[in-house]
Amino acid sequence: MIPVTVFVGFVLVATAMTFRDRRLGIFFIIVVGALQDPVRKITPDTPAILVLSSLPIWFAMGHQLLRGGWRSFSQTFPQLSWAMRLFMISLPLPVFITLAYGAAAWRLAAIGLFGYLAPLAGIVLGFVYARRVKDVERLLTFYCLVTCVSLVGGPIEYLGLAQGQPAIGTEVLGAVWVRTGVDTALNLISGFYRSPDIMGWHAATVVMLGLTVALHRRYRRSSWLLTAAGFGVVCLLLSGRRKMLMMPAVWASLVILYWLRTGRASRVVTLLLAGFATAAAVYYASGEIGIEQGYFEYAASSAREGRARVIEGSWGAVMTTVAQSGILGGGIGVATQGAQHLDLGRLQSWQESGPSRIMVELGVPGFVCAIVLLFAVARACARRLAEPSGAASLALGLMAFAAANAACFAVSHQVYGDVVILTLASFGLGLALSAPEWSGISEKRPLRPHVLAEHWQPRRASPRGED
Repeated sequence: MIPVTVFVGFVLVATAMTFRDRRLGIFFIIVVGALQDPVRKITPDTPAILVLSSLPIWFAMGHQLLRGGWRSFSQTFPQLSWAMRLFMISLPLPVFITLAYGAAAWRLAAIGLFGYLAPLAGIVLGFVYARRVKDVERLLTFYCLVTCVSLVGGPIEYLGLAQGQPAIGTEVLGAVWVRTGVDTALNLISGFYRSPDIMGWHAATVVMLGLTVALHRRYRRSSWLLTAAGFGVVCLLLSGRRKMLMMPAVWASLVILYWLRTGRASRVVTLLLAGFATAAAVYYASGEIGIEQGYFEYAASSAREGRARVIEGSWGAVMTTVAQSGILGGGIGVATQGAQHLDLGRLQSWQESGPSRIMVELGVPGFVCAIVLLFAVARACARRLAEPSGAASLALGLMAFAAANAACFAVSHQVYGDVVILTLASFGLGLALSAPEWSGISEKRPLRPHVLAEHWQPRRASPRGED
């Protein structure tokens, strides 16, 4: 019990420090995301509540901030803020539908409602966070460093160096992940994380964000980031999750297409060189730990089957959901990841893809509002990309990161039931939308201090002793 006690103490201290300086919150959330799963696995009975360990820090980070943050955000993006309001208006009816199932259903409604409101809050929090390019660089490099340390558990599990250790693998959670449908059955690796999905998402994110910073720095102080990206690809292969392998491919495709369209062929060459360096690191690492050919073959099947998976598994499931659940859907939370721990099995639904989950939980009205919100986000990103920026590579990389997450969500929503992943994905989009402010260049308006800078300052007592 000592590790979980120390971990809980760390969370409490981190929450208190975040109340005093809210800019620290996102760093603490990254650390908690790396620690919560191994701590859970070595704790007797593996309490599922530990996967919510970052919630106190999340609320501390947003405490007394979202009101002012929302004001600034809505002034900058009036159409996007209108779409967000419209989406929030669609949520009460699904909540009432869930509550109608009985007194115990309020927990299901709370989990489902958080899953929709947290990304909106995360975008606003990311929007008001950065004031300088260094703020963004520091955050992304910190994430890559912490996550690479945590990802070490993947190769350790694959090589069998920690057999019998509960913190490695998923046996202690009562599950063994095996991929069939290939020539030989593949063991899916989770390392220190609670599932291959979680490890795969973090590995993919290290690849995308590591390359984003490396391209921004133009290889200055970037060699370790390229190595980190290569290590991320190795862990991606070991996780065996094709939807996560798709994410860096979507990211790279969007970055290359944008640079080609804007006539920046030299940037494409730079990315290709970074890709070759990453591939070399993967080749060396895979040879050192002896990755089986089956992992590469299964990864290659993503290109053959990815399009059909998106069309049939995602949007095809939407029509089936409408036929089964009706126009108003089955209620918020019924398909949300994490609801399985509430012992409300009769209320859980089967939808795996993001669009089908939104349809079954929010019904046709909420689904339409979600589509409107999606187009508003895309329009806001296009507007920001059109503005001059002193850190175009960072902004573009973060927007491509958001698009990669959208593509992953379209195929499978389960991984976004993790509070840390949900926070990081939406926070990154908020950072991208504020790029002209923190990059220091804007032709449409003079450079000014961020209107919410004071909200992120540590709280200090006034000369009169007033709070």
